[in-house]
Amino acid sequence: MRKYDIISTNCDCGSGRIATLSGRCLKWIFGPKCPYCKRQLGFMQWDRIYSGITADGDLEALQKYRKTER
Repeated sequence: MRKYDIISTNCDCGSGRIATLSGRCLKWIFGPKCPYCKRQLGFMQWDRIYSGITADGDLEALQKYRKTER
């Protein structure tokens, strides 16, 4: 079990959510890549919206977040 952060992305091609390991987003200089077009996002195009979900993988972390979002 690892801890994941949920990142909200807002790119020109669309917006979405990605899960990344906790603390990894603190090391980014620019930001994550868009989950759709794989373009590097700028500092105004992403935001950490939830922190500390324990899961086995990123897909499971997103599923757990969606259950708590409702």
